[in-house]
Amino acid sequence: QGPDEAAAWQAMLTEAWQLIERSYPGYAPGVAAGLRVIVPLANDVPGRQISAAARQAFGAVAIARPATGADLALLILHEFQHVKLGALTDMFDLTDRTDQRTFFAPWREDPRPLGALLQGTYAHVAVTDYWRVRRHVPGPGAVASAEQFARWRMMTAEALDTLDGSGALTRLGGRFVEGMRATVAPWLAEQVPAAAQE
Repeated sequence: QGPDEAAAWQAMLTEAWQLIERSYPGYAPGVAAGLRVIVPLANDVPGRQISAAARQAFGAVAIARPATGADLALLILHEFQHVKLGALTDMFDLTDRTDQRTFFAPWREDPRPLGALLQGTYAHVAVTDYWRVRRHVPGPGAVASAEQFARWRMMTAEALDTLDGSGALTRLGGRFVEGMRATVAPWLAEQVPAAAQE
């Protein structure tokens, strides 16, 4: 794409990283240690958020350059959750791999195998946390951020219930899901404006 696109990426990445370090310090060490490559994706709709991670490519995420550095921070946090969990599931079975059932994922129309639901849920813990923090940033986006927080905490909690009720988590997988629930449970009690909750 040329030097202008490279410069735009560099400026946006700097902004995103500063936001992660400042506002999401619990995630920053893992991202700093493990993220090595951001593969730019084509995007024919400027600002549309497109991202992916591949289990076979530890340390890499693919992202189309979004509209803002804050959006890039969200996509990095989201995709690096997939990277981390992919590495963990390479070492340990968290689900019964012989279970062929599919399960509803609140953020998708198609049912997912349990391992994929676990991946999505772990990623959306970070998405929920992102909006939990962003809703306190003063400005015109605060209500929209609170709405995103309310939406994602509800969907993530629902997915955790599905994982718990599946009967197909290993003992270690059950502990992992319990850890996610311990993170998300207090967020369900946090107050958001009535308009955002509706």
